[in-house]
Amino acid sequence: MSSADSTRDPPSRGGPASAGALRSGSACEILPSMHRRPVRIAALFLVAFLVGGCAALLPRPEPPRLTVADVTLAQVNLFEQKYVVRLRVQNPNAFPLGLVGLDYVLRVNDQPFASGVSSHPVTVPAYGTEVIDVEAYSGLGEVLKQLFELGKGIPERLRYRLRGHVRLESPSLEVPFDESGEISLRPEPPAKGI
Repeated sequence: MSSADSTRDPPSRGGPASAGALRSGSACEILPSMHRRPVRIAALFLVAFLVGGCAALLPRPEPPRLTVADVTLAQVNLFEQKYVVRLRVQNPNAFPLGLVGLDYVLRVNDQPFASGVSSHPVTVPAYGTEVIDVEAYSGLGEVLKQLFELGKGIPERLRYRLRGHVRLESPSLEVPFDESGEISLRPEPPAKGI
């Protein structure tokens, strides 16, 4: 072999040697990307598993207990009435509950009475209580049903049921609540002194 043969230019692009070089080069490029894809998928599953696992470790809050403390008539129109409902919110958890939203339906004597929503944030301390005022609305039909029931005679007590959902700030959850109680319409006799 002469020195001229050893210093030849590489084969042209269309030649068989360059085709083999392209094949081996493209295989080197394809194989790592094929290996990267399962690694990426496995990494995504691992992240999802860890996030889900951490969320499972957070304590699931007990729903707050809500009771009706007072109902005040705020505005009367022919077809709609507006009330201010004072709710007592009790937190049975060992950590504060941040409430960012509330929707509810109030029934009195097993009849729909009023419903409302609120987006006023409030934080109820751990094992603590807060009193919040929320607006509620009832229509003419609900009021007529209540008047019809009262026409049968004024009861000593009114039964109520308060159902709805509370939206918690952290963790971001919607927690249902369903509370019942009674409101006395007759004044309690004074307690006897000792």
